[in-house]
Amino acid sequence: IEAWLLDEISAITGAELKLLDASRPLSQNGISSMGFVELLLGISRQWNIELLNSGISPSDVVSIKAFAAKIARMGKQ
Repeated sequence: IEAWLLDEISAITGAELKLLDASRPLSQNGISSMGFVELLLGISRQWNIELLNSGISPSDVVSIKAFAAKIARMGKQ
């Protein structure tokens, strides 16, 4: 999931994959609010998980790693 997120963030922001840091927040990796919505839609398509109305907390997006863990948890429900 983390690798997929990094690829998607790279595609959304145009940033080189090697410049992204999975330990940093989405915003520090170049994701704007519109980019975040685009990312959520991609997650919905990829894993059939609806995160848009799932109550994402700030701790869920403290890093790409944390967001990947949130997606994994949601996929198990």
